[in-house]
Amino acid sequence: MRSLLSILAAGLLLTILFSLPGESGGPWPLLPREQVITRQQPDATSDSRTRRLYQWKNSRNETIQTRFEVSEEVLEEVWSNYGLSRGMTHIRYFKKQGFIITRNILMVDYPGIYQRNLARVDDFARDLYRTGKLQGEDRILPEFLRFVQQIEYRLPPMYMRGKKIMEFFPPLICLEQGYGDCDSKVILLADLVSTLDGGRNQFAIVILNIYGKPHMLLAVKADPLVGMTAINIAGHGVFLPIETSVPGYYPGFISQMNREWLMDENTIIQLLN
Repeated sequence: MRSLLSILAAGLLLTILFSLPGESGGPWPLLPREQVITRQQPDATSDSRTRRLYQWKNSRNETIQTRFEVSEEVLEEVWSNYGLSRGMTHIRYFKKQGFIITRNILMVDYPGIYQRNLARVDDFARDLYRTGKLQGEDRILPEFLRFVQQIEYRLPPMYMRGKKIMEFFPPLICLEQGYGDCDSKVILLADLVSTLDGGRNQFAIVILNIYGKPHMLLAVKADPLVGMTAINIAGHGVFLPIETSVPGYYPGFISQMNREWLMDENTIIQLLN
């Protein structure tokens, strides 16, 4: 996502709010940072389905196994609608293939990718809810966040399968490959949560410019509790930042460095839904 630095903020103004920590440092303690997901290599079976077994820890520190399964036909459909092949230089291809142009900069169409992949992750989101032993809808976001945080953090390539993919995996490809970087994991989490909650949670993406390198956070509309960091988006309300890249953070809790860069004038906000 190195080409994101010139994105317009689309007129969204933001104010960073910091709540004072309570005696316990906030209502949700930081998660153990050493938890990293265990994944098996994908199994391409004779019935043309790809399967991957994810082993992860839920909030009760139970080891959970959730199987991802997708047909080769669906994967081919995803690839056919994402990435620019050689010769796709006309602007008419960009939106269809998952990209937009802003200030003559080619970038991933994150809201479009989010919308078009909701139905595609539905089956896996339901399996994740069932195998994760979630207790109530209010646990969907924090538990799904734990799962996504434990997926290996690794930068996708710039080119794959003969296409320019801009170092980003759509949700199904992220699950099929078993890794992703910040923006791949942000859109995956937003889709997994939204497919089960019917879109009741309003999400935005937050792009930080950290020493010239972009880093993406997810943000969810919610009232902050003691100890949380919050973002007031003018005309849209208060959002809590969410770190998907690594284990250790609940909604509203991010690193001190990211808190500082949130206040930078180059920080970019874009609503997803």
